[in-house]
Formats: sequence, structure tokens, C-alpha cells
Amino acid sequence: PNGIVISINAPWGYGKSSLMNFISYYISERSPEIHIVNFNPWWFSSRENLVNQFFAEFWAQIKRNPKLKKITSAIGEYAGVLGQAAAIGSGYPIITPIANFFGKGIKSILKKDVQRLKNDLASDLKKSGNKFVFFIDDIDRLTPEEIKELFKIVKVLADFPNVIYILSFDMDIVCEAINLSYGIDGKAYLEKIIQASFSLPKIDKLRLRRTLFSKLWVIGGESGFKENIWHEVMNVYFSGLDSLIRNPRDIIRVTNALNVTYPPVKSEIFSPDFVAIEFIRIFCPKLYTTIKSNKKYFAGPNDERHTDREELIKFRS
Repeated sequence: PNGIVISINAPWGYGKSSLMNFISYYISERSPEIHIVNFNPWWFSSRENLVNQFFAEFWAQIKRNPKLKKITSAIGEYAGVLGQAAAIGSGYPIITPIANFFGKGIKSILKKDVQRLKNDLASDLKKSGNKFVFFIDDIDRLTPEEIKELFKIVKVLADFPNVIYILSFDMDIVCEAINLSYGIDGKAYLEKIIQASFSLPKIDKLRLRRTLFSKLWVIGGESGFKENIWHEVMNVYFSGLDSLIRNPRDIIRVTNALNVTYPPVKSEIFSPDFVAIEFIRIFCPKLYTTIKSNKKYFAGPNDERHTDREELIKFRS
């Protein structure tokens, strides 16, 4: 029944968003009475928008349930006051859209005591028996100032009953942003807001390879890579490409590209070379451009590639 803030921590590409989607799915399947609110702060470009849109998402979710009419009104009042406070604190003009959005005039809202409004809203949430789970993703994509504003919002609302927040971010990036904004230890600051923190483990390299190879095999088409060709693909992969695959997102990036680029030309090229070049194009674009701009050193008859030894040595250095 008490409010709680949970965080999922991992570097980019480690599957935070996928995990949150799984959690959301299982909640929806097993506990349909729980209201899920998805909020991605990266969609909004300013601190003003963060405050407005956060409450707008909350309001829009509970508005669908006629039994929550009282809570809808209470959120409108509380949001109006917090929106005004955010405007004053951030230097933005008075935020009237949020008050109008909830059907309230800003003047009538400001006459009310903030703490009393918060207590009323908490009481209404508790009495309703409804539970809410907020999923807030991509926090580490925000600017330091936006990260600071977002955690202010969470801090203000974290102790509401029957409300759970699940946040996902790269801990190092967010801690550094808080340090820049406040000049304090970011980890210590987050510990005051987040009650339960979980770090995603680094995925085993063998699992990554297994997933990548299965996808590459499918990309080969119905005939697949012939046994001798697949052997060559493995040779080129373990000759230097393996270090480029560090997380699931890397696999998605390169296999999505190959799904588009390989089928139209597979009968015209040597597959292992093409796979290698696509890896380089995706993960090492500067090297790819260098190869593309100096084809004479990489393609063509052998005798043509070595006509000018001094020029070749100079290029390689």
C-alpha cells in the first residue's frame, strides 16, 4: 500500500527497456486492476513540459475509469500548484496550460494549501484501492537539468499510497548529471529517493554469440550459408569482429542492417567479406569510409594492388 520507487540500472543497450516491457506485460496479464502509466521524459524538450506532461499522463490514465472521478479532480488541483511552483523555480512564465487542461483556473488553485492538497490526494488514492505503476524510461538521455527536474517530480510524489515507480537509467550517467546540477554525490542523492535498486548483469559472451549466429544463419536465406562459406564467416568474425558485439543492442543493429543490405546482393558477392564490411560500416564508420575511399588497396587484381609499394606502405602507416 505504501509508495515505492524501484530502479533498473544498466548501461545503454543492455536491455533495460525490454525488461520494463516484460514487467508491464506480466502486470497487465496477471493484474488487470493495476493501472499502468508509461512516461518517457525524452519526448519532451523542456522542464516545463516534464511537469505538465507527467501529470497529463497520470490524469489521462485515471480519467478512463469513472470510479476515479474524485482522484482526477484532486490530481488536477495538485498539478496546477506544482506546475506554478516549477514555473517560478525554473524561470519559466506561469504555467497556465496545465491548470486549464484539468478544467481549473490558476488563481483558484493557488489559493489552496499545497500540503493540504497533497494530503487530500493521498487520502483519495488510499480509499480508492486502485494501484498505479509508473514506468519511466530513458532518463539517462535527458540533459543534467532535465534529470534534476524529473527526480524532483518523483521525490514529490514518491510517498503517495498505492503508487509504484519503476525507473530505468544508466547509474553512472545520472549520478554525474546530479553532481553537475547540485554539486553533491549523485549516488547518495538517489539513495534518498529510490527504495529498491537492481542492476542488470552483463550478458554472457557465449549467449551473445549464440544469438548473433542464429540470426546470421536466418539472414543467409533458405539455402543458408553453405558449410564452407559459414566456416569462412566464422573465420572472419573471430579475426576481429567479435570484440564489436558487447550487448544485445549491437546484435540488433548489425542484423537489422544485414536484413536489408544482404538479400539483394547475396548472389553477387562473397558473403564473409560482405558480413565483415557491414560490421565495419555499423561499428567503425571512419574505418569504413577510409576503405571505401581507398578501394585500390583492398579490391581488384593482386598485381594492381601492389604496383606502388611505397604508396601502400605510406597508406598503411
